[in-house]
Amino acid sequence: MKTRLLLIVLAAVGLAGAAQAQNVAADFQLDPITGLSIDSSSPAGTVGHWITPNRFSGSATAIHYWADQSTSFRENSFSSGALVGSVVGTQPFGNYSRGVDPVAADAPSAHVAVEPGHLHADVSRQKNSDWAEASVNWQRAFTLNPNSSITLSGLLTLDSSVPLAPTVNYSTSPNPLDTIANSAWLTFRDNASLGWINGIGIIANILNQDPRDFHAPFLGRAPGPDDFAYSTDPDGHLSLTIFNRSNQSMFGSFEVSLLASAIEVPGIPEPSTWLAMLVGLAVLGWRSRSTASGVR
Repeated sequence: MKTRLLLIVLAAVGLAGAAQAQNVAADFQLDPITGLSIDSSSPAGTVGHWITPNRFSGSATAIHYWADQSTSFRENSFSSGALVGSVVGTQPFGNYSRGVDPVAADAPSAHVAVEPGHLHADVSRQKNSDWAEASVNWQRAFTLNPNSSITLSGLLTLDSSVPLAPTVNYSTSPNPLDTIANSAWLTFRDNASLGWINGIGIIANILNQDPRDFHAPFLGRAPGPDDFAYSTDPDGHLSLTIFNRSNQSMFGSFEVSLLASAIEVPGIPEPSTWLAMLVGLAVLGWRSRSTASGVR
């Protein structure tokens, strides 16, 4: 009798856990990048200017398992290349949002938003068997004056109904491509406990080619040990700085990726979902992205 009662109690606890709502939101508020102008007019106080438009993409995905074990799969994705100029905007990051709403009271949802100075991704699920993910990615190139620097900084906020343990990781990658002299990666993300992978990735690139011209010659830039600097704090303030320590103008770029997810994945050190999202792999496709955008 005691064994049967214990099984009933354990089953009830399991069902309660399966029905417990889980919500997470990743939100990044950008500090104004006042050192870069939107054109080559070079107003006072600037050290360079943007040379490509905002390029961003996003995806919101949700999978719901019904009582009969049939599934409902919904995805809403977008790319700035297919959007009008007023949506792409002139200031980071752009202005567009999409999402998937729940198809039933206990179904998951996911939403992403790209706004001026703001990126957002959120997911919600009622059952552990369901799946939801929201990601948004942004990139933009610029020129940087000789012997100057530019910083991308902001505040990342992670709100979650389950405990998260975000950690900071920083690394550099000299010469990842012929077109890139040096790259720095700064990530602030959860450790993927409970199958959740949430956080932000920021990448700074020193380019070895004009990103507006696929056929432009390589510039022969060499990576240096002090090309980048970063800072973080436990509250989510992040900054990544690019230095041009030469006497010539330099091409560079910033990239930001934001991810919120509620998926069941193995607790491995670098989940494939996160790596695929990170622009560290997208950086390998810089040339192909430029081609796809019609840049020659």
